[in-house]
Amino acid sequence: MGRRFVDLRTIQRRMQFKDDRVNAAMRKAEAMTGLVTQTHAELPSPEVIGQVLLGGDLAKLTPA
Repeated sequence: MGRRFVDLRTIQRRMQFKDDRVNAAMRKAEAMTGLVTQTHAELPSPEVIGQVLLGGDLAKLTPA
C-alpha cells in the first residue's frame, strides 16, 4: 500500500466544510429556539382558551 499525499490546503478545506456545517446547525437550533420562545410567549392564557373552546367567545383572542 502506498501513502496518500494530502496537502495542507485539502486539510484546511475539509476543516472549513466541517465548521460550516456545525455553524449552520447551530444557527438553525438558535432560530428554532427563538421561534419556540416567541410562539410560547404569544399563546393566550388557559382561561381564554377555555372560553373559546367551551363558550365560543372569540373576542379575547388576538390575531396572532
